[in-house]
Amino acid sequence: RAAMRLRREERGAAMLWAMGLLVVAGSLAALFVERDQALRRDAAYDATALETFHAVEGALAHTRHALARDPLHTGGSVRVGDIDVQTVVMRDGATGWTVELRARGRGLRARLRVRPGLPRVASRSAL
Repeated sequence: RAAMRLRREERGAAMLWAMGLLVVAGSLAALFVERDQALRRDAAYDATALETFHAVEGALAHTRHALARDPLHTGGSVRVGDIDVQTVVMRDGATGWTVELRARGRGLRARLRVRPGLPRVASRSAL
């Protein structure tokens, strides 16, 4: 009888250990799934931000070429890949232009200076 009691107590302790291990394993699995989803979200956001950055840079290059051809160019919409970039060009006296470019909620302000050929990018900042 004493041996049977011991086995029953051992079975109860083993059951508690098994339940504890299941809880720990389930918690770790949930943590890994949540972390994987967060990493995928961040990667998608980074890819979109990078595409937008390159589209805005491409639109800035297009605007510089347009200003080299026509110093009175006022901007407009430039399609770079599948992204539409809105550009606004403002004259800064006789020295150059300020160009604001916006796409997908992001923006860039660039100051361009007059020089022979393409206008020079003097500064740039995020909007």
